Amino acid sequence: LDHKTLYYDVEPFLFYVLTQNDAKGCHLVGYFSKEKHCQQKYNVSCIMILPQYQRKGYGRFLIDFSYLLSKREGQPGSPEKPLSDLGRLSYMAYWRSVVLESLDQVRDPQITIRRLSKITGICPQDITATLHQLSMLQRRRDRFVMVRREKLISSHMARLRSNPRQLEVDPDCLRWTPVIVTNTMVSEGEDEEDEEEEEEKFIPDRPGGLVAVF
Repeated sequence: LDHKTLYYDVEPFLFYVLTQNDAKGCHLVGYFSKEKHCQQKYNVSCIMILPQYQRKGYGRFLIDFSYLLSKREGQPGSPEKPLSDLGRLSYMAYWRSVVLESLDQVRDPQITIRRLSKITGICPQDITATLHQLSMLQRRRDRFVMVRREKLISSHMARLRSNPRQLEVDPDCLRWTPVIVTNTMVSEGEDEEDEEEEEEKFIPDRPGGLVAVF
């Protein structure tokens, strides 16, 4: 990848690998990685689908799976920033569809961005940006309010019914175990004195961003 450079080893990351299986074995389709302990709460560090499997729904499948993990962890997530150009397009399309489908399912007129975040696993900042792009945020006096655009929601749902997705994540099939914190990792709650003593055990932050290359 022409805009990526390896600075550190892969031990601080979890890798989720997607394969297509047949009688000859398991064939790599793509993967995404995420940091085991990320202060920014990113749920994806890098995501990739091999060229021969692109435009078949696998990218969205992996993005959807990353947010399922965020919901199970009880921590809304976001991809590592900055996004690549193609990554930005992929994520914005995903966020738009998820927000519209959630608003179709939840008819509560008092729904909040925080509740949408809990339902979807998407961080409030990304939901706010998506609502703004959908022209569903309006400034009234000294605050912003969410405005439902029923025609936009209905139009999206009609397109989805006429052309349903071929790949969907089944939450019931997830077998998830929380990451165990090892002695070499330092929790956010430790004070500055402990941080200085354990400084050699830290893995330095990686410069730059790298997300969502398809």
